Amino acid sequence: MTTNEKIIPLLCLVVGLVGGFALGFGMEKSSESKNLANYQESLKARATSMGILPPQMMEVTRLFGLIKSINGQTLVVVVQAPRDLFGDPALDERNVTIDSNTKITLLTQKDSAVFKREMDEFQSRMNAQKPGAVFSATPSELADRVAPEFFDKKIVDISELKVGQTISITTAENVKDQKSFVATAIEIEASPIATATAPVTR
Repeated sequence: MTTNEKIIPLLCLVVGLVGGFALGFGMEKSSESKNLANYQESLKARATSMGILPPQMMEVTRLFGLIKSINGQTLVVVVQAPRDLFGDPALDERNVTIDSNTKITLLTQKDSAVFKREMDEFQSRMNAQKPGAVFSATPSELADRVAPEFFDKKIVDISELKVGQTISITTAENVKDQKSFVATAIEIEASPIATATAPVTR
């Protein structure tokens, strides 16, 4: 028997052993992953039934998070809410794309004295309303019934977005299990207004 004739059966044996080990290892890993997923689901169901966790959200069209990085028209956002404790950890960060239709709004906290004055004026208007007047109110009168907000809103462009800002993201589709998606609207969290005694610097 030649050297090649001796080597070929030996190589076949080695390849067979390695292939069998790899197949067995892969099946074991697959089984472990399946068992882990089943355990997570059962643990989630038990925690929910005990009132420890709220029921799982079936649809997500609004998220809140922190901007981790900005690359052109895409933000990497660390999601703060809503988050699935037993969900895919990869979804803790999302890639949010901004297009020409995305509305970006900057929220700025009003001065407390201004907000108080607006609330006093609103309360006076409400006290002056006659019972049942809402049914015959004009659009202008209905607008007077809207309570003032604690922040001012200003439409801005993408240049106002900065790493470290907390934002809310609105989408047109369910992004519960989507890593990447396009935002229809982004609101930049309210920040205190500048004052003469405590100027805001950037």
